[in-house]
Amino acid sequence: MSLKIAHPQKEGNFCLQKLLTRHSRGTRPKRIVFSGGSFWRAPQFYVSLNMMNFILRRLNFIVVFAIFCGNATAETLCKQGEIVYFSCHTGKEKIISLCGNSMSNSDNFWLQYRYGKYNRIELEYPNKRTNLFIESGFDVGYYRRSNGFDTEVSFKTNGWSYTVFNWVAGEGDSGGSTGVFVAKQRSGPGTTFACNDKTTFGINDIFFSFASQYATDY
Repeated sequence: MSLKIAHPQKEGNFCLQKLLTRHSRGTRPKRIVFSGGSFWRAPQFYVSLNMMNFILRRLNFIVVFAIFCGNATAETLCKQGEIVYFSCHTGKEKIISLCGNSMSNSDNFWLQYRYGKYNRIELEYPNKRTNLFIESGFDVGYYRRSNGFDTEVSFKTNGWSYTVFNWVAGEGDSGGSTGVFVAKQRSGPGTTFACNDKTTFGINDIFFSFASQYATDY
């Protein structure tokens, strides 16, 4: 039984090569003719260089979007390359974050408080992260109490005192709380914005390592 590919052009190796090249780049079906009849072969598809570039651009967009979403669900306002020292969600989809760089070099160490949403940060302190921690006005406290201990990071700006805190109940006691306390005076009446989900204390609980290194009150 002989097989040949039907083609309106003159048969020959050159024409056959052109036919196969043309159809391999298209979507039209091929008709296979033989002595007992004929049948149609399903079309063959190929991806051009332009189409491949288009697909790769779309894949890059998807990867970047996935990274952004991954960061967005990390419950932090810290940016890529920064170290998360503290972060949590409060009410109305607001986020409290303490962001900085490595403490390994105290001469270059900086810390910044941020509050707000991913697309709208309402408060940053200090307003420039280039301000070094030792010059920023942060006050770090680590207080041991009979019913537990507090870890606090406080600062003052625009006539208000802000205290990021983590209170852990002592042995045998239940409870504890985390959030930020805002008041005219640090120890006076004010408003607590409590964390309403799991609080992040950074990799290896770096928040507590930071507090133990820089605390001025024990």
